[in-house]
Amino acid sequence: MATGFTAPLLIFFAWMRLSPTFRDFVLSLDLRLVAGMQAWRFAGLGFLFLYAYKVLPGLFALPAGLGDMAVGLAAPWMIVGLSRHPDFAASGAFVRWNWLGIVDLVVVLGPGASMAMTAPGAISTAPMATLPLLIVPAFLCATLPDAARGGSDAEPRGPVGDRRLRAKKWAVRIALPASINILAGTGLAASPGSYRPIARPDIGTKRSEVRMGLSSSKGDSSAVRGHDVVIAGGGPTGLMLAAELKLAGVDVAIVERREDQALAGARAGGLHARTIEVLDQRGIVERFLAEGQVAQIGGFASVKLDISDFPSRHPYSLGLWQNQFERILAGWVGELSVPIHRGREVTGFAQDDAGVDVELSEGTTLRADYLVGCDGGRSTIRKSAGIDFPGSDPTMSRLIAEVETTGQPPLGIHRTALGTYSFGKLDYEIRDGEILYKDGGPTRVMVPEPQLGARGEPTLDDLRAALVAICGTDYGLHSPTWISRFTDMTRQAAAYRDRRVLLAGDAAHVHSPVGGQGLNTGVQDAVNLGWKLAQVVKGISPDSLLDSYHAERHPVGARVLRNTMAQVALLRTDDRTEALREVVAELITLDEPRKRFAAMTAGLDIRYDLGPGHPLLGRRMPDLEMRIADQPTRVFALLHRARPVLINFGEGHAFDSKVAPWADRVQRIDATYSGGWELPVIGTVTAPGAVLIRPDGHVAWVGEGMDAKLAEALTMWFGVPDHGKG
Repeated sequence: MATGFTAPLLIFFAWMRLSPTFRDFVLSLDLRLVAGMQAWRFAGLGFLFLYAYKVLPGLFALPAGLGDMAVGLAAPWMIVGLSRHPDFAASGAFVRWNWLGIVDLVVVLGPGASMAMTAPGAISTAPMATLPLLIVPAFLCATLPDAARGGSDAEPRGPVGDRRLRAKKWAVRIALPASINILAGTGLAASPGSYRPIARPDIGTKRSEVRMGLSSSKGDSSAVRGHDVVIAGGGPTGLMLAAELKLAGVDVAIVERREDQALAGARAGGLHARTIEVLDQRGIVERFLAEGQVAQIGGFASVKLDISDFPSRHPYSLGLWQNQFERILAGWVGELSVPIHRGREVTGFAQDDAGVDVELSEGTTLRADYLVGCDGGRSTIRKSAGIDFPGSDPTMSRLIAEVETTGQPPLGIHRTALGTYSFGKLDYEIRDGEILYKDGGPTRVMVPEPQLGARGEPTLDDLRAALVAICGTDYGLHSPTWISRFTDMTRQAAAYRDRRVLLAGDAAHVHSPVGGQGLNTGVQDAVNLGWKLAQVVKGISPDSLLDSYHAERHPVGARVLRNTMAQVALLRTDDRTEALREVVAELITLDEPRKRFAAMTAGLDIRYDLGPGHPLLGRRMPDLEMRIADQPTRVFALLHRARPVLINFGEGHAFDSKVAPWADRVQRIDATYSGGWELPVIGTVTAPGAVLIRPDGHVAWVGEGMDAKLAEALTMWFGVPDHGKG
């Protein structure tokens, strides 16, 4: 677009030099006309602001914007001509007009750029017009010496000259705006920018649409930008979901209330084995392992459960604070070029049969095909959708904080008749299963609150009072980085989906943080949902595929809620509960119970109900070390791009004809593997002839080359075949 405006600008300068008549017209301009043109320009800018904040429909925005840009070019050109007139320069008016030129640039660079950032891709013409406007100061500087000395271009004065001057002024008042608009229109035609319709290709057999740069083609002019999917919340779940969708080629955006990814406080403290496997499936696990600490820190009700003998490439937990996890994950999402609308919140939405209008806190609206609420336990999305959130009210409340102390609190976990409290350091080392805290740095405090049901954000005084009540001292705590409150409230959304609105992470389930399962469950929600939502958006699969998200993940969430409630009950400090906990500890440290409970908390025993069949069906695919074309290859390496894969361990090319219609969607691999097949808890299983693996790493089909159910599984999970392919 800048090229389109620069061309008429250069034509104007040439016209000034070559045509005495036009030069006389320009030189005859007076202050009132230019001021009037500037007023028109500011009015046009006002129209654009009213459009951006939904006061006026898009119908008014285009002509107003064109008028704004036309005058934005006209006014500096007039200043150029006026600067050459000796009377104008001698009167000092040149200085005033030079300031007006600076104001002109501020108007374009300031509000114009702000509006473009508010509605990315919608109102970007004002900043684009700055290129020709930046030429004006240089031109003024070049002509200033001539203007200061006077010149031969001044209009001869006297009675006849005055009459000519007045006639020319009126002619310019009529002709110049029209000519400038024609020039500006020529510039737009030569280089159409974001005011043109942006055609989106048909990316699926069931979906084709055109979205406009200024308004949504869904019929709502207040929707300033369209996305396939909008995610409310840029925490671990939202970031992981955005990455999954982007890997699948979906236009996704995140709306996040924080101005940056920085998180007050360290928050959650680690990753379980299945989450580590998920990160390995995407080829990014080394980023997290490099900053975390591998250890056997998983357990149940504070009873440690070792999983080092589990059949997994990652039979351990990873000590890694949530703020570190988010920073690393956000870095990957940034590499994938996912836009994040920061400093904003989703305040509401309205969905129809074609999409969702997502209302943001600063008054703008995003149009999307689907909206996913990853906005935490107090989810605005869940509440606005009217999705029930049944469950249990809290029975206990604790404060957690990161503070400085003048005293030396006893580090570690302490159980008393008044409750359990703990002190730790953010910097630590895990050695032989024991946590060794490093000197210095903030102290992490967890302490029970004397009373249940406190309202409002906790304060430093609240923390001091709770510490004094249980420890007899507050250890001189001061300078808090972060203070928060958590309870054992346990609730789960009755439905993870309401038409075009879905929930994931804490928006779908809340529970006590005991066992550290919240973040992990949310990330795994995202990996289950991402590929399904991508296929529906792209028209590969029917909308009904999204029903499998609730069918698969709701039972997993319900199980997490049950086991956290059980752990909270076992962690009470009365004598009877202490006795019960000791008995349970003896039981679950036996080999078989250990495997069951450890696999449950680590997420390694999850099986989605895909019907009867081989033990692998519905479970995570082991990361086997196979050979493909006589080259060693891991199973997880085939999942880095989040694409499904059919692995044939039998006769070569046995599935070529069956998979051909899905060749653009499903990878087909012939591989050999001579090792054993072992699953957590289940143990050794029969080697399958072939497996169909979904993008989330779970097995969708197990069988042999002639199994007729393969076509059914391919259709169910990856859409109706395209018989024109292969």
